[in-house]
Amino acid sequence: MNAIADFVSYFRWREVVVIFVDDEYGRNGISVLGDVLAKKRAKISYKAGYN
Repeated sequence: MNAIADFVSYFRWREVVVIFVDDEYGRNGISVLGDVLAKKRAKISYKAGYN
């Protein structure tokens, strides 16, 4: 997730939309991504999970 947050930071995006697999691993990954993005002054504006 650090690499994704670095990518977001590089392009100076402040909000992102994430699409993830709605299972334990996907939800945990999105949680970590949200924390890392917050440190870089960005946030997840919308989360879309699928099975």
